Amino acid sequence: MSAEWVAGGVRARALTSRCPCPSGAREMAAAATLDEALHRLAQTPYRLSARTTVSLPEAQRAVTATLLWHLRVLAGWLPRGGARLFRPLAAGFEIANVASRLSARSGTGVAAVPARCPGNRLADPGACRDARRPPCRARGLPVGDPGAETPWALITDGTGMLRDGCYGPRTVVGSVAVLSVDAWRVRAAVELAARGGRPLEEFDALV
Repeated sequence: MSAEWVAGGVRARALTSRCPCPSGAREMAAAATLDEALHRLAQTPYRLSARTTVSLPEAQRAVTATLLWHLRVLAGWLPRGGARLFRPLAAGFEIANVASRLSARSGTGVAAVPARCPGNRLADPGACRDARRPPCRARGLPVGDPGAETPWALITDGTGMLRDGCYGPRTVVGSVAVLSVDAWRVRAAVELAARGGRPLEEFDALV
């Protein structure tokens, strides 16, 4: 295993270790107001993108933008050619960006400013707005598929890849799965808080 893959694996594990995880997201969901949830969001790794947010769409955009940034950081640590892993992993960003542009052209939406995606693809960090599904899916990878029909399976597979003790593509893919589900979970938590602090049973059933 090359030094670059080891470095990428170390960085991947470091990023996932900073995630709010279910307990942190649950605290956000328990907030009585969106402002309270944003205050808690500002204490997480999503704070750099979320520090100027004041609305639900901005907060969710910030969370997704942070996820995209994490993918870019990981891609930068991998050996030459390793960034190809991120093309299928970040496909959701690219698809959402295209949909956003088409929506803007038809007059049914506003196009967002695109951001450079890992693997030299363009993606809009704010276009993935569906809080019901993780923003990234890994499909068609020779190292294994952490994608699944539910986020529960995605987080299970991703965590298993991180814990297998090896460095390489599996560790990186596993970290992306965990980061993706965490972002999806936090977006859902902020939305529940924005709706007036709904009963936590709804959040527990969701995640």
